[in-house]
Amino acid sequence: MTRKILLDSDYLISAFDSGQVGEVDRKRREVVEKLAGDPDTRFRITPLIFYEALRNCANPEVMEKKLNDLGFKYLEVSEAHGRRAAAAFRFAVNQNQGTRPDWLDKRSFDLFHCVCEEANEVELISGNVDDVPRLKQLLFDSRHPQNA
Repeated sequence: MTRKILLDSDYLISAFDSGQVGEVDRKRREVVEKLAGDPDTRFRITPLIFYEALRNCANPEVMEKKLNDLGFKYLEVSEAHGRRAAAAFRFAVNQNQGTRPDWLDKRSFDLFHCVCEEANEVELISGNVDDVPRLKQLLFDSRHPQNA
């Protein structure tokens, strides 16, 4: 069965930016190499993740080449995705007595990535291991407010 993977920009930079030499980067590179070696894995990317990766990497040309070599395909991002992320964000603000939760303000792009994951039935692999499950729960709760 084909496994469609959406890597966040932190993973892309760790995997493909030669300036990244820490232990976390090494582990992320290993994860990406293992996925790339699996013939049933297909990599996906969004324009927003592409922007984040190119903006923050040391060598954008190398990043683009690696993405092309591994056959990354762009996911469609639509107005509906923006509306879904905004609605979930507003739901969180309402749940927090009308103020923006600090943790969510720092993760607004990650919320959008989670919406893209949900809408495109891909698997998001993110370096934000604490906040991504929280964001996914927010998406669920915003769809099912009676359970929140």
